[in-house]
Amino acid sequence: MRCGKKRPINARAVPVHFLPAHVAQLRWTDAPLTAQDVLPARYKNALIYFRQLPSVPLPWLTDSHLLLLQELSMQPANLLTLVKRTGLAPEPINRDLANLYFAVSLTTHAGKATQANAGKATQKT
Repeated sequence: MRCGKKRPINARAVPVHFLPAHVAQLRWTDAPLTAQDVLPARYKNALIYFRQLPSVPLPWLTDSHLLLLQELSMQPANLLTLVKRTGLAPEPINRDLANLYFAVSLTTHAGKATQANAGKATQKT
């Protein structure tokens, strides 16, 4: 039963010391904090397509993130192909792909990829 007192109007407001953030930014910061492999299993073997630029500030992207985005924007690839094309080890690629996945930059569905990128995969097959 309610005690009859009303909550202050600003009780539902976000505290002024909170910084506004996009959900992708929260996911981006949380993904590397876990010791678990958070990249979905389908990303291990399927073709990975570039979908869009990550919704995170540019300084958050490392050189390896940028390299993966460049490679995938030119042509979709699976994990093993990315290892060969970039020269990076599988573990860091897996971690970076998880970040990019949570920032909605990647997909395994050609229909969700950028049009130019999806067309390159169909031309190859």
